[in-house]
Amino acid sequence: MDKSDIYVISNPNSYEGYMVSIEFGYATYSILHSLGSLRKIYFTNTPLGYDKFNSNLDLPFDTFLENLYNNPHYQNELNFLKKHRDSKDPYFKYTCERDFYDDLKDMYGKVLLLQSRGNLIIGLESLLDKNKNTIQSSQYSISDDDEYEL
Repeated sequence: MDKSDIYVISNPNSYEGYMVSIEFGYATYSILHSLGSLRKIYFTNTPLGYDKFNSNLDLPFDTFLENLYNNPHYQNELNFLKKHRDSKDPYFKYTCERDFYDDLKDMYGKVLLLQSRGNLIIGLESLLDKNKNTIQSSQYSISDDDEYEL
């Protein structure tokens, strides 16, 4: 990551796991302190909880909690909480809804800060050269016609 220009987070259904959480924290620190060459973070989809806080920056915990269990638009958040509340992993386990709420709000704050500085983009559209269907970077480009191994 230290030698990369960008960090792309593939988060279908707004899901970010434990390792992505750690990597996002490191990438954020690296960008904010100008360590290495990393300059941008791209999320393929809206981060978990982003739309909830974006529509109400002062979303109170009680409202969040009520919606978490009663609002179908909170299904991804509820599924994520259940998975990590019942987890046997001692490092990535929520013991209560308040910890989950605080974690989502903290993540939202970091996303907003990086977006305001031009260091974070949600969606990959700006990476694509729509005329050539290639992904551009300062040193490399990947085309649909190129063969590469992951």
